Amino acid sequence: MLKKVIQMVVIFSCLSLSNIVSAAETFTLTNAQKGMCLDAKGYSAQKRTSVQLYHCDGYDDQRWYFANEFGQPVSLSQARLGYYNIRNVKSNLCLDAKGHTGSKDDSVIIYTCEPPSYRSEDQTWKLEAWPGNAGNVLNGAKNRCLDVGGTSAGAGANVQLWTCEGYEDQFWTVTDIEYN
Repeated sequence: MLKKVIQMVVIFSCLSLSNIVSAAETFTLTNAQKGMCLDAKGYSAQKRTSVQLYHCDGYDDQRWYFANEFGQPVSLSQARLGYYNIRNVKSNLCLDAKGHTGSKDDSVIIYTCEPPSYRSEDQTWKLEAWPGNAGNVLNGAKNRCLDVGGTSAGAGANVQLWTCEGYEDQFWTVTDIEYN
């Protein structure tokens, strides 16, 4: 009898987890100026990995989703209303402003998502872009924009925070949306 109860709990837990993951809208963020995607460098799932601009290849290191402070996915429409984590599909790590300050020129990395009790704004983002229209992705620390380092940069260019100035290297389009 105990074995059946344990099996039922395990099955229920797995079903509940798969329902949460399946509710995510995963997407790529394509830079409006370069036509390249936000990418975890080197197809890495390790914390502290740099985020770069790279040719869109469809791999999971270029797929992202928005999540609340408890890690539960939120819709793209909800992500335009407030600040949320952006999580990488491959690693489940959070997009993070390296250094916790949100300063101009801070590099962007993927890092362990901070628990609600510690959650700092360097891992929170607001979407001002929507499918088919380019817009800013704002960081919660100081309302700075996700920016490609150097306006003439190509594949492998560093992604950083920068003062929102309205340049195309700060505009991103939500593309390749999948409802998992």
